[in-house]
Amino acid sequence: MEYTRSEVAKIIGVSASTIKNYDTWNLVRPKRDQNNYRVYTEDDLEKLRELMVFRQLGLEVESDIIPLMENGMYDREKILSYQLAKLNEAKKEIEKNIRLTMLIRILGPEVLALNDPERPIRENVRFALDLLGNPVFDDLFDQADTLSGEEKDRLKAVYQTILDQFQDLLKKNIPPDDPRISELIKRLLDETFSLTPPHQQEKLKKNYHILMKQYLEELLNQTPDIGSVN
Repeated sequence: MEYTRSEVAKIIGVSASTIKNYDTWNLVRPKRDQNNYRVYTEDDLEKLRELMVFRQLGLEVESDIIPLMENGMYDREKILSYQLAKLNEAKKEIEKNIRLTMLIRILGPEVLALNDPERPIRENVRFALDLLGNPVFDDLFDQADTLSGEEKDRLKAVYQTILDQFQDLLKKNIPPDDPRISELIKRLLDETFSLTPPHQQEKLKKNYHILMKQYLEELLNQTPDIGSVN
């Protein structure tokens, strides 16, 4: 069966101009009838449906799909793998922001304060967010409501001090896997764990080296962002 552009637009649920754009981008290649009008086949319709699915998944035609095309064709598996990687990155960022929101809820926004007048406040905050948006804080959040005001103040002061020291080290181009960085992470973990219930502390200590490794890996991955403090 064959369809006109307006018929296809109605079936797919988009405007005729959108279908025309897909033609222009060579995502579909309708043939022409005897009157030189474009006509679309069932295969074209199926491809357009697939493109609509890609759009629903958050893929942009010009910035995502077209750059992945080869010889005018796109590989479904390649596109889906690309989008899955993007979504996983977005998921990590969302999870980090959830942790940070919880941390700020516990300690207040001043926990992100850093003493570096040479950098804009926005950059200082971003630096703090990268260091504190780590899964190792999840156990603290689980029992955050039980912390006393004194405990919160102490934790806030410790975090701010450690963040300032982190920043000073990275400004000197000291790599994240330097022993001095590891020592700061250890202090950060120790202070965090000290406010968790005894049974949780045992579990955390048992996984201490794993958590240290995970934190360092996260920090290494973030270095291009937080390392630009020269």
